[in-house]
Amino acid sequence: MPQGCTKDKLVDDFKCEELVTFDDVRSIIRSKCGEGSTCHNPSSGQKPIYSTTYEAMETSLTDDAFEFRVFVLNDMPPTDPQLDSLERVLLRCWVEGGYLKE
Repeated sequence: MPQGCTKDKLVDDFKCEELVTFDDVRSIIRSKCGEGSTCHNPSSGQKPIYSTTYEAMETSLTDDAFEFRVFVLNDMPPTDPQLDSLERVLLRCWVEGGYLKE
């Protein structure tokens, strides 16, 4: 598990000590962004994020919009529940690791 949380606050200088794959973040993306949320699901009218397979999610990653919106603008997800510290660390490690599939 990536180290980076202290008392539920993100540590600015965390280091990803283990590889994080799509399987590690799939449930976060599904519940906070995709099918389990009110945002990027097929009935929302928003650009869908089909998070059940890596291949379907891949198009959302190639333009760096995922990283920009989640970590630079910090506006995703825009509604509650927000990402908790561990979820942010896992997603950051996945991004920094190159969006590994496996």
